[in-house]
Amino acid sequence: MQWLRRPFPLGLLLSLSFALFFLIQLNPRYMYTGDSLNNLIQAYSLLENRFTSEELVYPGRSIDPDFSYYPHPGVYLVKLPDGRFIGQYPIALSFLSAPILFLGGPTLLPVIHGILFALLVGYFAQRWKLSPVAILFLVFGSYIGSRSIEYSSYLYGIAFHALGFTYLLRRSKQKIAAIYAGLFMGLAVWFRLEAAIFCALLLVVWASVNLLRDGQLYGRHTKRDLTRLLLCGTAFSVLVIGYFLVHQMLHGHFLGAYFLSNTAGLVEKTLTLRLRSLLALVFGAPYKVGFFAFMPLILLAFVSLAWKPYRSRLGQTALILTVTTLVFLPLMAFLTADDQTVVFGPRFLILGLLPGVIIFDRMRRVWVRRKGPFRWLMMILFIFSVVLNIGWVLVLRNATRQLRVFQQAMEKVQAEVHVFQNPFLASHMGTAYFHKLTFVALYPRDVDDLLGRLSQKPEQRLAFYDLTVEQKNSQAGLDAPNWYYFDRSAYEEILSQKLVLEDEQMLLPEVRVRFYRFKDSARAPKGHQ
Repeated sequence: MQWLRRPFPLGLLLSLSFALFFLIQLNPRYMYTGDSLNNLIQAYSLLENRFTSEELVYPGRSIDPDFSYYPHPGVYLVKLPDGRFIGQYPIALSFLSAPILFLGGPTLLPVIHGILFALLVGYFAQRWKLSPVAILFLVFGSYIGSRSIEYSSYLYGIAFHALGFTYLLRRSKQKIAAIYAGLFMGLAVWFRLEAAIFCALLLVVWASVNLLRDGQLYGRHTKRDLTRLLLCGTAFSVLVIGYFLVHQMLHGHFLGAYFLSNTAGLVEKTLTLRLRSLLALVFGAPYKVGFFAFMPLILLAFVSLAWKPYRSRLGQTALILTVTTLVFLPLMAFLTADDQTVVFGPRFLILGLLPGVIIFDRMRRVWVRRKGPFRWLMMILFIFSVVLNIGWVLVLRNATRQLRVFQQAMEKVQAEVHVFQNPFLASHMGTAYFHKLTFVALYPRDVDDLLGRLSQKPEQRLAFYDLTVEQKNSQAGLDAPNWYYFDRSAYEEILSQKLVLEDEQMLLPEVRVRFYRFKDSARAPKGHQ
């Protein structure tokens, strides 16, 4: 078992164990909802369009060409100036995922992500010579695993970002490594826009550290590293400029569809809301677990640097990472569009996680020399993060079980048309989106118009899905909690005027489906239906 003492096999084994635990608990077939489902729709659309267009495949488009009743509205749907409808997520993710989707379907994607996650952890642990404790903390005490294995762009953004700063800092004497570093960091931007902020900060911080150490504009350290910084910066800029040009041509905006779908949150957010987001993402808020609240050991590592004996143990490489991360975390939290509804480790700050683990490992080597309460504190905080992480996976498991029950029940629903009362409920349909005719009717006027369109085929059986809990009459928009914002009485009146109720079923304790036919169809003789 001597080989297990080396970082790569240990990291690979631990991360594969976590991936297996995660996939068994959640079941890849029923993991698609919300963000992951819309990522899947984008990849499937690109595949169906033979990689010539990212326009969304919408089974109901013949009835709803303007996507007025698209099941996933709001930020998930972007209308381009030329009239095309696309999703908000990175096109690079769709290109990478489409071949996997072709080979093994949606179930294979999280499995592939689990394997790639394990390889990433093994490589990262080996290159940075992480201790077994740091590897354990990374895999079981941080939220990198759950964010990477779920189907999203985080894994690729983290991987290219890690490759970039690893090549730059761990092979700092090789000019070719600086070029690779710039290319990898540039590729990370194609998956996570915040990578541009981190990588630009990294180059600026390195140059600033050298200036401070030299005490003059062009001293010994600057002369030594300037060529590598310029090579890295040039390669990085080429990929970022390529990103801007491609998205300007494809989407009419150099920042791409994500910016277009979140313009209000990114541009119009007030200073008070930004400060609130900063606190929630970095530290936490009611029902929100921020970056340092999830991993207090990383906070303790940064706090330790206030004392010179600890700071002197860092070395230049770790110092550059430390300063970059300490600037990146609050800056990114301040710039984000929102602070998320429920947070178990904020996704917008995930690029600060791997550098944070490196700093923790450096400080841990100093901490272990101390005796008494300090070791107990480290152990307690370590266990806290592990319990929180495993607890979050179990929360996801319970949610996925509900999704499985709902989706299995929906598969058995016999109807030609499926109409959801709100987008929150529609996001639970999973892969049924691809083979069922589904719509969302938010308000009474919406269901009235939609029924008018569907009446062209009055023989169809319609299934209406809604929540049985009492709902509020509010026009709060798509950010309203649980989407409870429509006039139920007016909604029901329209249904009773135009349709005949045939049957009703409960799919979940709080979700029911009612089956209708058009009145004219119901009155007609069976031979004429």
